[in-house]
Amino acid sequence: MLAIIAASSFEQLLQIVTTDLAVLLDVDVVTIGVESASSKQPRLPLHGIQILRPGTVDDLLGSERGALLCADTPGEPALFGGAAGLVRSQALLRLDVSEHAPVGLLCIGTRRPDKFHPGQGVELLSFLARVTELTFAAWLDLAH
Repeated sequence: MLAIIAASSFEQLLQIVTTDLAVLLDVDVVTIGVESASSKQPRLPLHGIQILRPGTVDDLLGSERGALLCADTPGEPALFGGAAGLVRSQALLRLDVSEHAPVGLLCIGTRRPDKFHPGQGVELLSFLARVTELTFAAWLDLAH
């Protein structure tokens, strides 16, 4: 979380979350999924950023839940891109950056099928998601 807070640019923040965080958390892949109102893919794809169809976050988590942990499940390409084949266990964390920004997901995946499971506590992962969304909001200058 300190690395996220200490990011010196928005680009570095994205790098920390989608690359460095995997090493820091001892997982195989971390991506950010962002719902888009448009069906078009961005012109220049960004490493670790997945564009999700509208409603994906609520479809996966429900409208009230902030986190979903899954054990022994294959990774979804829409969430993990080319690294989906590595994923056997995942933590999906809602990112509500602002009422002015689309909802998103912090997607954490690992090849260990038992790393995340439904009975596991989510307090620290939820705190990580909250720090991430507040830091995004600060860099994007969005009121929360």
